[in-house]
Amino acid sequence: MKEIINWYALKIFYNKALHFKELVEKDGVETYLAMTSKEVKESGRIQHQKKPLVSSLMFIRSTEDYLKSLREHHFSELTYYKTAHFILQPGNNSVEYVPAIIPEDQMEVFRQATTEGGNIQYLGTIKSLNLKPGDRVMVTEGPFKGREGYLKRIKKDRKFVITIGNIAAFTIEGITYKMVKRIDNNNSLSRNT
Repeated sequence: MKEIINWYALKIFYNKALHFKELVEKDGVETYLAMTSKEVKESGRIQHQKKPLVSSLMFIRSTEDYLKSLREHHFSELTYYKTAHFILQPGNNSVEYVPAIIPEDQMEVFRQATTEGGNIQYLGTIKSLNLKPGDRVMVTEGPFKGREGYLKRIKKDRKFVITIGNIAAFTIEGITYKMVKRIDNNNSLSRNT
């Protein structure tokens, strides 16, 4: 029986994301590490250095067994994000924490945003955003047409927020109110006023 391959998010310690990217890719496992470019002045010249957008966040597309094996062999250097599964049995309810699967569509949006989206900014964890029902929108034009996310006010500008599972949230500049339609709670689109 073939094991199921999913996207998972890793939290890498000690700024070793690039090291783990190389290590995992040697095993033939697909990875994604969002990169950003930073201008650095060296010897009087301005150079562009690439570095991870979030130094501790890397995604791998693997089996759950591979993920757990990686964690077992590199316990002090990484962990994976988990989700709770509730096991309800008469007289014996329990909670089991399993690796959190990142849906393909969320990875696709995140990858598109970090490669084509121009200026992207890490906001932090989902808990820090305080998002609530009714904030969900769909982009109706431009390179992110058809993508769903959240519109959040940030420093007087409105920016499109994409989320990766319950792990992190990022903003993308350049998406305006004219480019989005609100998605009601019943998933239908409504006109912005």
